[in-house]
Amino acid sequence: MKQRETKVISRVLNAQRTQWKKHKSIYMLLFALLLIITPVLSVKAASSLKLYYDKKNVTYTGKQIVYKIDGKQVSEKNYPGIIIGSTSLVSYKDVFVDSNIGVTSSYSSSKGTLTLKKDYTTIKFTLGSKTVYVDGEKQTVSQAPRKVTYHATGVTKILVPARFVAEAFGYTYSYNSSNALATITSPKTAALNLYDFNESKWFTYRGAQGKVKVEGKNVSITTLPSILHESTTMIQAKKVFSSSPIGAEYTYNKDEKTVTLVKDDTTLVMTLYSKDATLNGKDISLPHAPMKIKNKVNGKTYIMVPASAVAGYLGYDFVWDSASSTSIITKKAEEEPENPTPSEDEKQYVSFGVTDAYKNIYDELKNGTYKTELNSNYTATAVLGDFNKDTQVYADREVFELKAYSTFSKVHSYYTTDNSLVIDVEQSTATNKTYTYSNSIIDSATVTYNEASQSSKLVLTTNVKQPKYEIKLSDDAMTLTVVVYYNYIEKLDVNYDYYTDLASIDMLYPATMNVTSDNTNIYIDLPYTVNSIGSLNYNIDDGYCVKAVSAVNTDNKTTRITLNKSKDSTYYTSQSGNNLSFVLVYPDGGSDIDLRIDLPSAVSYSEVTTEDLYMKNQFKIIIPGNYVSYYNENPVKNYSSMISNTAVSLNSSGNTEILVSTLSLQGFRLSQGDKFVGVEVGNPKDIYNKIVVLDPGHGGSDPGTIHNGVQEKSITYNILYKYAKDYFNSSDSTVKAYWTRTNDSFITLNDRAAFAKKVGADLFISLHMNSASASANGTETYYSTVNNKTQSNGLSSAKLASVFQNGIVDTFDFYNRKVKTANFAVIKNNTVPAILIELGFMSNSSDFAKLNNSKNQKEYAARLYELTEDVFSQYPTGR
Repeated sequence: MKQRETKVISRVLNAQRTQWKKHKSIYMLLFALLLIITPVLSVKAASSLKLYYDKKNVTYTGKQIVYKIDGKQVSEKNYPGIIIGSTSLVSYKDVFVDSNIGVTSSYSSSKGTLTLKKDYTTIKFTLGSKTVYVDGEKQTVSQAPRKVTYHATGVTKILVPARFVAEAFGYTYSYNSSNALATITSPKTAALNLYDFNESKWFTYRGAQGKVKVEGKNVSITTLPSILHESTTMIQAKKVFSSSPIGAEYTYNKDEKTVTLVKDDTTLVMTLYSKDATLNGKDISLPHAPMKIKNKVNGKTYIMVPASAVAGYLGYDFVWDSASSTSIITKKAEEEPENPTPSEDEKQYVSFGVTDAYKNIYDELKNGTYKTELNSNYTATAVLGDFNKDTQVYADREVFELKAYSTFSKVHSYYTTDNSLVIDVEQSTATNKTYTYSNSIIDSATVTYNEASQSSKLVLTTNVKQPKYEIKLSDDAMTLTVVVYYNYIEKLDVNYDYYTDLASIDMLYPATMNVTSDNTNIYIDLPYTVNSIGSLNYNIDDGYCVKAVSAVNTDNKTTRITLNKSKDSTYYTSQSGNNLSFVLVYPDGGSDIDLRIDLPSAVSYSEVTTEDLYMKNQFKIIIPGNYVSYYNENPVKNYSSMISNTAVSLNSSGNTEILVSTLSLQGFRLSQGDKFVGVEVGNPKDIYNKIVVLDPGHGGSDPGTIHNGVQEKSITYNILYKYAKDYFNSSDSTVKAYWTRTNDSFITLNDRAAFAKKVGADLFISLHMNSASASANGTETYYSTVNNKTQSNGLSSAKLASVFQNGIVDTFDFYNRKVKTANFAVIKNNTVPAILIELGFMSNSSDFAKLNNSKNQKEYAARLYELTEDVFSQYPTGR
């Protein structure tokens, strides 16, 4: 039996051998194909990751990010970073701890907390939470840290938001989506480890470290450079103001914690950690309290004081040179008047305020809160009727009514950049119609209906600048009342101050004025203005230029103020916010204007134009026509030590240019005089009441993201400078704009952020284009929680971001990716509300087509200008 089985098995094996030989070539071919296919399959498999996080298995197909620190790869090959939302998450241990950059960590599995430390900076995360604490300060990250298991190895890693951690530790972070490479770069200047005696704790200082130059000589402060604390430059008190050419006597009283500096006849006494100080025995307030700081590197302690303020009190000018990070301190020039004056003492001739008859209503208008939004809680669709002006005549307001045939639901109102008052009526229908009014504060009203949104818009064109108003609903919610208030005069002062008479008029809101004059009178007509200071006619017997002042009503809507002056005197005017100023001087006498430019008889004030060359600390006054010889005979008069030079030349267009050079970046303002132009020069914040810094992203050697050969830096430049400057620099613009770059140049991130403080900006807006996967699209706007302090006017970085995000996506066909937080250097290290707009994705074909279209770019520029004006309207600076 066994023998027979053996023979059978042998026959089977022989048959199989025969089959193998017969099909050998086929098997070998299949095997070869398998070898060829296997690498392809491996590549395909490598394009996705099998992960487990957020309690579920995930097949991750996004970018697998490689991380480098200072050129060295620090991420593990098998554990790449991933992108969730738009945030790059990375293993904290691989990249930040094991890379030997000095980061230590501790993790509590029971509490789910992860703590990272470097120097004296501590970041505390809680897994699954977007709330994070940096040195005890609460912040919010865009993606929470989480545990992620890589199925290929079975290893679990804790992933954290890479950019947030890098920037919190003072590194710069950039990401190139084309090669999925994140680059982390060490700060150029090593951080300072300092001890604050007031807080009784060490902290890591990663901000600007400055040098000091006094009277042209460098002061050695390498033991502790100047630092920026709460937007104020702080410098060593003894080294800078005593052991330097200033030579002030320095005393520190340890028991009383006072610092005393004595220079000539000036004695300045300051107390540590208090803004209260005395100057020659008089109480003053410092912009920043003096600090006692220890530097760990040498173990020495220093008294740090606010550089600019202390220099000024001791009789010195202070300038911060951002290019060299140097505080430049020079002795103030002593100006001697060319001509003697009857008196060098300040004097007030007259001062008139709101009379008792108007005080209550004025106080209510100034301090009261008037409704600009209404919600009746009704849900019916309002059918709008006519918009009529109330026939009753009021002394200080005009009243308009919008009737409806059913109840109003929601109404909100706002001013636009062209001073139009817009009233949006939600859930309503209307017939498009325009109304005009004669002799009214409202020139016209236009009603339009939007079928898509089922809403109506009422646009009122005003004859004055954004008057105060309120809206009301009747008890039955079928009548909307719009009340527009006339302006009021808060105060009229006429003063004398060193060669100059100054008439100052403060108003309830920015005035519209008409000014005419003859040899002996200046007539100031204020339309739609209540004469709240009362009818008056007051002689000024000892007036230098002004001999009398009067105020009367020329009709029931206009107040006229007349300044009677000596016929030999001349004047110029200026307006800032709610204040009108009239400066009167003698042509050959002293003046508070910084430049006086006489005008040729054929040139009017309205024909004079300007060009701001702030990058070079210069500006131009341009006179139409060739008047070089005229100005050789009638030279420009310079009354300011801040102006280093004026030069007159003929430009290529045949016009006369007066190039004005200043010692530091200055703002300037023209005013119309009697046959001359007055120029006031000063710190931008003293000249302009609305200042924005516009930051076209990237530039020079930094192209940003690139798509189809188009560089991000070119698109940001075109939109935010090439096209936007026509709006921001137009005669209609109420905003002063400064740009971080006006050409294809490389500007560091910290210099961009610092520029806002240099020019005294109120807002900072950075424009970028995004890049990610081909499917990613839309607009997102970032702000930093580190720089999100609410200003006195109610504005914060978060609110600024919301206005721009909503304003862009509501106007253009971009997907709304919402407002987000991030610690980008230009917004984190800023001193004012700051945002970074990612307008669209160059990596997305639809977005790219929009972004790379010059017609669209012009429209984006116009909208960014409009939104900037809207922000200032909603959040006035109060200057």
